[in-house]
Amino acid sequence: MCEVDDGVVELMAESVESTGATRDATASQLSNKKRFYLDGPFVGVYLTFREAQSLHYYLLGLTLAGVAERLGLSDRTVECYIANIKKKLRVNTKQELLHNIQLTRFRFSA
Repeated sequence: MCEVDDGVVELMAESVESTGATRDATASQLSNKKRFYLDGPFVGVYLTFREAQSLHYYLLGLTLAGVAERLGLSDRTVECYIANIKKKLRVNTKQELLHNIQLTRFRFSA
């Protein structure tokens, strides 16, 4: 497994968990409104709330199936979220994704 900068995981955790959203209707409502804007080499790129949640748990080492179970989503939905993130960051592998995430900062916006 790749080493991920603890600061990245902590920042995402604070942003994701500060919303208080888990598996309830609140998460569904927030998913339409919240965005995580990226800085660094990815200025102008954003992740949706659900993409950021999925990425957060993926960075913590959960499998795609584990992320899906944790968020109460289907495996395929989480696969699509991670695929979207990879496309936005122009990477193909988990290793590249983890490397590029460490190069950026997140700005949370409603």
